[in-house]
Amino acid sequence: MQNKHFALIYCIEFLVIEGRHKEWQTCFSSLGLPLKPVLDCYKSANATKLEQKYANETMHLSPSLKFVPWLDYENFATYVCKAYKGALCLWPANLCI
Repeated sequence: MQNKHFALIYCIEFLVIEGRHKEWQTCFSSLGLPLKPVLDCYKSANATKLEQKYANETMHLSPSLKFVPWLDYENFATYVCKAYKGALCLWPANLCI
């Protein structure tokens, strides 16, 4: 099951890279994962509790973080393509133009 969860993250991130982030729900159906439990959690008070729990854990890391990690998905491909110096590009061809 863990592999399916990693595949779900990969699927959603890839849709974002392709500019198709609004299609994120298709990742659940393509992997045979139920969407309802995620939406139920998201809409519940439990989602806020989980977010606060992980924020608290992040605040108490040792060594502590000096910033909040985040990705600028709008420009992510641009940053990666500009920084990448290798011979083989694993990105879809239209991203690094």
